[in-house]
Amino acid sequence: MRTALALRFDDTGLRSSFAALLADMGKIDQATQQLDRLLALDPYDNAARLRLAELFAANGNMPKADAAFAQARAFAPEEPDVYEREGRALLQAGRRDDALASFQESLKLRPQNPALKEALRALQGQDSAGGLSQTYPLAPLLKELPKSSTEDAIYLADVTFVRVQTSGLSSRFHQLSVKVLNDRGVDAFRQWPITYSPDRQEVRVLKARITKSDGSVVDSYGDQDQHMNEPWTGMYYDARARVLSFPALTAGDTLELQWRVEDTALENLLSDYFGDVDSVQALYPKLRYRYVVEMPKERPLYWNKASLPSWVKTEQQTEGARVVWRFEASKHSQARSRAEHARHVRGRPRRCTSRRTRAGTRSAGTGGGW
Repeated sequence: MRTALALRFDDTGLRSSFAALLADMGKIDQATQQLDRLLALDPYDNAARLRLAELFAANGNMPKADAAFAQARAFAPEEPDVYEREGRALLQAGRRDDALASFQESLKLRPQNPALKEALRALQGQDSAGGLSQTYPLAPLLKELPKSSTEDAIYLADVTFVRVQTSGLSSRFHQLSVKVLNDRGVDAFRQWPITYSPDRQEVRVLKARITKSDGSVVDSYGDQDQHMNEPWTGMYYDARARVLSFPALTAGDTLELQWRVEDTALENLLSDYFGDVDSVQALYPKLRYRYVVEMPKERPLYWNKASLPSWVKTEQQTEGARVVWRFEASKHSQARSRAEHARHVRGRPRRCTSRRTRAGTRSAGTGGGW
């Protein structure tokens, strides 16, 4: 490789590979020398500058690492990866506070970075799954179940927590707990699809378990990814379905799911608009329903208050620079018919209409019309 570099001294790709090889062999001085030459040949190669900084940090030379990271920040001050890589290097060096500051700066530039957000929450001792504080414990709800019922299944809890960023991108946490009472209920919940767009979203299943009538717990489940469209339609959908299946589910069991869907795209396809539709009612009764949205204080939330049923309670709470809206219902969340009207929540006060096709649905939005 040295001979090849002697013949092609300006081959930056070959020199980068040679530097990586030297670093793997433990020849740190020679590796840093090659990276310095690479930067002399191409001063705009910020990736090489970051590798040099990480190499210094990994080998305890923090003054030079800090200088190299400072040059990388000056070269690309709005690049989130620069701050994230600096934070990870600082964390490995034991500088936890400086690492947290770098991680926070990276998240300011790219709020939808699920892996980094989870790492930051872990370092700060926070909830690793935002929204867990909104969930319902199952034991008290199981005591509220009627002794006899003609239903196939009963929702114990249906919870959605949405955290909205200034850009309109969001992260969503869901809790679904169902008591299946007979074989028809088992068939209805044997599989549960989670729809998402793989290019712009990430799905993480946090909990999927079955509690048997004797108290035993089954944590195993099937997991597969399916297309939303059929070839004969001649149409393309960017959405897919992650389908969870529960072969061990039987009548009398309690199914509990928790999952999170994170927007991972760098930009919002609809400018800074946020909108949502959620089913308040369903074909089976719900003991508890809760929809919570947390958003920046400067972004108002609109919904059709005139058509909101009286049994759906709303609450607003301000937490620093953010506001939390909560919609809750108890023991009233069963649709009387499939044509029950929808309640509509929209963005800025522009003219828009609500489609009345889903049973007890809500559409929520801020920052733009349709």
